[in-house]
Amino acid sequence: HKSFETTAYKKNILLFFGTILGVGSCLSWSAVHRTHHRFSDTDKDPHSPKNIGIFRVWFTFWDNNWHVEPASIKDLLKDSTQIFFHKNYFKILLCWILLFTGITILTESILPVVVGFTLPCATTSFFSGITNSLGHSFGYRNFETNDNSTNHLFIRWLFVIVGLHNNHHYKPNAWNFNLLNRWYEFDIDAFIIKHFFITK
Repeated sequence: HKSFETTAYKKNILLFFGTILGVGSCLSWSAVHRTHHRFSDTDKDPHSPKNIGIFRVWFTFWDNNWHVEPASIKDLLKDSTQIFFHKNYFKILLCWILLFTGITILTESILPVVVGFTLPCATTSFFSGITNSLGHSFGYRNFETNDNSTNHLFIRWLFVIVGLHNNHHYKPNAWNFNLLNRWYEFDIDAFIIKHFFITK
């Protein structure tokens, strides 16, 4: 959403960690996400619980009844770094898995591969599922939007990094989702972005 700018070095770090989470390349994920925002809760939305149900959205069993237009990511297609990570997505992911498998074998403990790969992938998928399913099903709304996006305080405080989905749909390009400056909608993501990544 072009919410903030950071240095090239930090962008590469974010792209790398976005790649090893196992949910697709950052380029493809951005295309899906922009499609979701453009057609939110319509028949063209790739993961609307209104169309395919909470369970299928939560566990990412999305229908293939939609397509992503390259025009939606034409700005990212000009970025050679994005292209590199996209083209080498499976190679990078496989190397990461092999690295932690090797460490697991050497240490004779399953902990490295669990902490270095399995847990981050499962957590990312789980949080995406919560956001896309419950965040479009029930909850409270701060803003009127052309979709069913909602906020959830319980989910917000339980998992910290998700729960302000209506705020996000109201102003997608905001890097701080606490748009009304409410203490109970504190945005830990914004704190991290502000102190570690944002350049202006």
